[in-house]
Amino acid sequence: MRHRKHGRRLGRTPAHRAALRRNLLRNFVRHGVLTTTLAKAKEIQPHVEKLLSLGRTRSLTRIRRALAILGHDRELVARLFDEIGPQCADRPGGYTRLLKLAKPRLGDAAPRARLELVTEELAERPAPQPRLDEEEPEAEEEEGPAEKPEAAEQAPEAEADSEEATVEQEQVGGDDE
Repeated sequence: MRHRKHGRRLGRTPAHRAALRRNLLRNFVRHGVLTTTLAKAKEIQPHVEKLLSLGRTRSLTRIRRALAILGHDRELVARLFDEIGPQCADRPGGYTRLLKLAKPRLGDAAPRARLELVTEELAERPAPQPRLDEEEPEAEEEEGPAEKPEAAEQAPEAEADSEEATVEQEQVGGDDE
């Protein structure tokens, strides 16, 4: 059983998986897009997101971490911090998009996917609308006090009507006796 085991093995040894991850990350930083199998794309996407988050702000520590991840390639690290990082600076996450391709790989019919950098600008989010269940208690509170004075105004009229009715009944009742 593989309970609590995260990640895909991809039919490789741990060292081979690490080399594959580094190569895929390097190709993504170099080209900004990666076309591979669906399993590899799903496995590499969180690593790409973390690398892009690392490249958002430039510091010595972050540059050294990026060098360690990308295999000490200074050109790729420079591209990450100078070109790709500023594009991601105002986005709070979700820097990549995973698209499933229609045609499988020719040799073994493995499903293919394309991992690409999201370049669209973020649309400004409108202010959140109040929920309906939150509006109802406020409306009841506003209507509640407004109804009470009306009820109080109606109460003397009702009392006056009831007094008149009792007087009429007494008069009618008095004539019969």
